[in-house]
Amino acid sequence: MLTQFKSLGRPHRPRALFASTPSSDSSPDAPRGVTRSREDDAEDAREVKRLKMFGTQVARQVGIPADSLDCFVELEVKQMLITLMARIIALEAEKVCDENEELLRSKKFGRGLAKRVLACLLSPNLSAYVTEVTDHVVNFIRKNPVRFKVPLPVLEDPELVEVLAGLVSVYLTDLCSAIKQKMNSSIKKGQDIATLVARLVYKTNIEMTVSHWIRIAFLRRCLVVFNQLKKKEVVPFDEAPEATLAATSRAVSV
Repeated sequence: MLTQFKSLGRPHRPRALFASTPSSDSSPDAPRGVTRSREDDAEDAREVKRLKMFGTQVARQVGIPADSLDCFVELEVKQMLITLMARIIALEAEKVCDENEELLRSKKFGRGLAKRVLACLLSPNLSAYVTEVTDHVVNFIRKNPVRFKVPLPVLEDPELVEVLAGLVSVYLTDLCSAIKQKMNSSIKKGQDIATLVARLVYKTNIEMTVSHWIRIAFLRRCLVVFNQLKKKEVVPFDEAPEATLAATSRAVSV
């Protein structure tokens, strides 16, 4: 199931290291009373030119656009340090984001999430099985991240939440289909509820209570009625309302 999400990863595009570096025009003005000579200005211009040439050389060595460091070399030393620190923090945040996405797509996390989603589907407190069920489960995960072993940074990143919701949606679809198949098999074989419950939670640590048994028995009964209605001949309600109502009453009373 996880292979369906390999194409959902965020694109990584090469960026200039300091393409958005603040302009040196925003630097603090020189202290009042300090007079700069034309020679000093000329020397500064020559120094900036030398630094730009060196920056171009370094940029080509690391494989980025040649002018990527032009703005950076015009900064003062303190501004350079602040800019570097900001870049380091941004890179660390991006690294954590990539690690969390890799975790979500890992097989180990997927197996654990599938078991917990199954527990949600079998819960007697679940009020919906089709409409908005994915949103309900994702909201439950938001309230109980530790129980689902979801790192908090995942829930703070809209893109990672979208990946998580996609995983939940796939598991819900597959698990609902598996539950329906096992219930139909149980009905055909005439198995009791205990056998059905054992098959539904096979190889899981889900603890089943009386409330779970009642909910599963109710779902199986609904499936029995649904299958019986499917076998009945479909008659337009406006043409033969009495026949339709009679067929429905017989199916429900079985």
